[in-house]
Amino acid sequence: MWVAVGLAYAGAVVGAGFASGQEIYQFFSRHGAVGTWGILVAGGLFFALGRLALKAGAEGRDTLPRLLASLYRPPAARWLDHASSALLAAGLVVVAAAGGSVLHQLVGLPVPLLSLATLLSVVAVAGRGARGVLSANVVLVPILLAVTVVVALGSPRTWVGTPTSGWWLSAALYVSYNLFTGLVVLLALGAGLPHGAGATRAAALGAGLLTGMALAIHTALLGAPAGRAAELPLLVLAQRLAGPWWAADALAMYGALFTTGVAQAFGLAVRHGRPVLRWAWMLWPLSWVGFAGWVRWGYPLMGLAALAYVRPLLAQSRRAGPQHPR
Repeated sequence: MWVAVGLAYAGAVVGAGFASGQEIYQFFSRHGAVGTWGILVAGGLFFALGRLALKAGAEGRDTLPRLLASLYRPPAARWLDHASSALLAAGLVVVAAAGGSVLHQLVGLPVPLLSLATLLSVVAVAGRGARGVLSANVVLVPILLAVTVVVALGSPRTWVGTPTSGWWLSAALYVSYNLFTGLVVLLALGAGLPHGAGATRAAALGAGLLTGMALAIHTALLGAPAGRAAELPLLVLAQRLAGPWWAADALAMYGALFTTGVAQAFGLAVRHGRPVLRWAWMLWPLSWVGFAGWVRWGYPLMGLAALAYVRPLLAQSRRAGPQHPR
């Protein structure tokens, strides 16, 4: 059971930004050599906070409102619960922007048109329910891991780069944003672990896979300065390899972002009802900012906002939160 949970944890975090390499560049590789320390710090935080989230689910705080209620007063908890919808919607915009960029590489049609197609397809699948999302992640993550490792390790790599300041803040914001997107999944999965059994191993597996993939991408980006300027850096690296790795990387990348988008759209449907998905197309113009623009400017802002959702996990490590009936 813990293996499936660990793979699902990694799948909840691995989305468009991670699989494309853009996220790794903006948060780590642009800081040069010290970005390696940022990845290691982020990996440690993914383990510690993921373990706490799984244990919170096992202890009965298996929904976001219950987790928030364990720390905040009712008015603040309700406000943060409602604000989570904005973060889910923003994540859906990023998926649309990334989907347009990936499909443009494959079929050559205009990016905005393909972004709209991605958004509408994600909404259509989410409207049918979330059944199979967990199993899809269990299948997707090993495939994505294999493709990412082959592409990254097959490219020129280095651990050397001009260091810049702020790497520690990048690591914290990266974990904060990405943990928020997986928090609902982790709380629910934790509820299926009796007394939290296996939470430590599941968190270690998920965090270990994320750290290993991030380091592989990071060293490849440090060794390929030209690829960093692209919206989809890892796809540029895959183009330089012999064989079908470019197409394999593009398909794996699109599968990662599509599954993430379905989870985010379903989260909105659960909160507001399925009719809200009929209005999701209104998010489309926001995707025109471009994928790289969203990762560079949107992710840090969303990471700051998501710190409010991580605080209850940190608080529970210092004191036992209130128990709730399941």
